[in-house]
Amino acid sequence: MRRFIFILIVLIASVWVGLKIAADPGYAIFSYRFWSVEMPLWFAVLAFMLIVFSIYLLLLFFESIDFSFYRFKSWLRWRRKNKAYSKTNRGLIELIEARWRSAEYYVLEGVAQSDAPLVNYLAAAKAADEQGAFERRDNHLRKAHDCSPRAEIPIGLTQAQLQINQGQVEQALAT
Repeated sequence: MRRFIFILIVLIASVWVGLKIAADPGYAIFSYRFWSVEMPLWFAVLAFMLIVFSIYLLLLFFESIDFSFYRFKSWLRWRRKNKAYSKTNRGLIELIEARWRSAEYYVLEGVAQSDAPLVNYLAAAKAADEQGAFERRDNHLRKAHDCSPRAEIPIGLTQAQLQINQGQVEQALAT
């Protein structure tokens, strides 16, 4: 019902405007230096409204393009985080299944976008230790300390456990 009333009001208003224009079309002249343009006033108003509407649509279009770029960047960020989570998850599963080389590879691949890179580095240190790559193990522990300097206890406990597994009891006690 509201739509019908709205359409009826628009039709009545357009008929009224049409009658006013027919009675007195008006006259608009625009001049600049040696140029002049003459037209009926209603055409000038209609052209002005059309130009304003076109500019509005153009701005709306550019805003939608900007929003599309924002959504694309947001999607890329989500995708990277999801891939990092998947790699970390797969690396931890490989670690549990005692596939040390692939476990180290996947947890290190997941470090870049991980919310908790400390877990990744500690898992990589465990995998490197199980492979007998003690230098890589120490490097992963250093990176864990660099990324989370306030997490001294979990890093120290992991380092001590790995040293005990290697048979370095005195070093583990010092750690």
